[in-house]
Amino acid sequence: MASNSPSDPQPPKPLPTPPSSSQRSGQPAEPVTPSTDDSVDLWELAYEKFRAQEPELAEDYTKQLLGNATASTDLASRQCVETALKKLLEDREKKQWKISFSGHSMKVRKQADRLTKFLQWSDPLVKAAVSAQPYAALAWSGVGLLLPLLTSSTTQNEAMLDGFNSIGELQVYWKACEETCLRSEHRKHYQCLLNPLVKLYSLVFAYQAYVICHLSKSQHSRAWKNLTSPDFWNNKLRDIEEWGKNCCRLIDASREREIQQNRDSQLQELQTLRIIQESMVQGNEENRRDEKEIKLLHDLAIAAGDYTRYKDLNPHKVDGTCEWFLTDERFCKWRDSKSPSLLWVSAGPGCGKSVLSKSLIDDGQLATFVTTITFTRSSIDAVSSRESTVCYFFFKDGGDGYMDSAQALCALLHQLFTCSSTSRLIKYALQSHREHGATLTRKFSELWRILSECVTSPDAGEIICVLDALDECKEDSRRDFIKTLQEFYSRSERLSIATSKVRFLVTSRPYPDLESSFQKFRTTTAYLQFDGDEKSEQIRQEIDLVIDARLQDSTDGFTVNDKRKISERLKSMDHRTYLWLHLTLISLRRVLPNLASGLILKGCCLVCRPKSPMHTKGS
Repeated sequence: MASNSPSDPQPPKPLPTPPSSSQRSGQPAEPVTPSTDDSVDLWELAYEKFRAQEPELAEDYTKQLLGNATASTDLASRQCVETALKKLLEDREKKQWKISFSGHSMKVRKQADRLTKFLQWSDPLVKAAVSAQPYAALAWSGVGLLLPLLTSSTTQNEAMLDGFNSIGELQVYWKACEETCLRSEHRKHYQCLLNPLVKLYSLVFAYQAYVICHLSKSQHSRAWKNLTSPDFWNNKLRDIEEWGKNCCRLIDASREREIQQNRDSQLQELQTLRIIQESMVQGNEENRRDEKEIKLLHDLAIAAGDYTRYKDLNPHKVDGTCEWFLTDERFCKWRDSKSPSLLWVSAGPGCGKSVLSKSLIDDGQLATFVTTITFTRSSIDAVSSRESTVCYFFFKDGGDGYMDSAQALCALLHQLFTCSSTSRLIKYALQSHREHGATLTRKFSELWRILSECVTSPDAGEIICVLDALDECKEDSRRDFIKTLQEFYSRSERLSIATSKVRFLVTSRPYPDLESSFQKFRTTTAYLQFDGDEKSEQIRQEIDLVIDARLQDSTDGFTVNDKRKISERLKSMDHRTYLWLHLTLISLRRVLPNLASGLILKGCCLVCRPKSPMHTKGS
């Protein structure tokens, strides 16, 4: 599995013609002068180079592609490659593959989008080149070979996927280069580019082979299974990128601009097509709205209040915070659950519960991203991307509206009915709205019935509902809400309602009545409790990060030394909570600007001194 280190390209050696079958059996090939016509297949020569440098990898890669083919068959001839690719395409079309892969990470979502774009670019090329350029078609088929092997766990190898996507984008560029420089009147000027390109393409084959062999369930060597280190993939990609730069140095600036324009034109056509498809879907969705739906959405919006503003009243989290929650196995178990489940996160005032809820929503930490690619006999029939639908309501003491469970349900339903992926669920509310009119928004039981029908609908997909600061919901109303949730999850478990994938995340202070209400959930496996007080030490450490970040925003005009003293003083307090820090910074902004530099620390000591012991628990 050795890999040559990249170096600046050497003066070009004579480029051999593709080896004949007798030469592949062991007889040496006779080098010839590089051809100035289009007969030299760079990808075929690259595959030969790859086989020579990575024989074990090439052998296992061949087994992965050929499956149950005879042992004497390999990819050493154009006919074998053509046969293997045609079979791959036939199997795909016969089965009308529908491939889905998912993940929670925003990075994984971006990787999925990049893979999809390359597939849309390469698929028609593969079909056109199977006979004329089978080795090029094999290289362009990389994503098609990769997609069936991806799982929710393998998509977490971001370095591997990043490298795979990068070489896909590299292939788009060098395809444009070949069209511009090597299949035109300019070819004779770029003979020096041929050998370096063969080396570059051989590295592309090697990277794709490593990925396919690593992900395959029928691994022929344990060595491929262990390729999990990001450094391994990063180093392989670095080699490829360096050779790409070497090749670029052999192209003059004006021709390079032409190549880039050619590449950008191809990608722009794909992007335009995708935008048109998305706008058609959006337009059809909007045209379906009739007056009854518009009136229902209006009534829900009025009753729900400005739920986005309630969320955004909370500050953005500081980098490095909330890690104590994201890595906890209880959260991960709840997030990854495929069945209905509820997670209650409790902590006292000042732990940052609402900031946590906001960051989970805004940073996409709750949603599962699913890309589905449907292949038919003629083409890629559809590429659809869908995220879990995340709905939320932040209870605020003194906020607009009733701040009760009915208002929260109005907000959840309004978000469901206005989200493109779940807008069709509005049909479950129209009859009730016809009967009750605007008064529907005050009928908790009826609103819950509608929500239940929505989340158990086959069209619903995965729905996540975040209810923040439930302790600030009116007491009688929240008691009814929790009881209704408990009955729903008990019934779901008892009846094994597999169609419902709704998950609730509820945050609150650990008040006795809430503790008592949630105790009843312990009879169902769908319930998990997360006590933020267990993480008080980690939370205090994260508060120190927030202190430094907020001081940068709140103490303009102070010297670096003054800021350091203030930071040290704040961090020395025993009872640090987010609520205490928020109130303290308000006082600091009011008092400190009026003090001379020498009195800063004394003023800080007075402001920071708590008037009464403060409990270090979350908000």
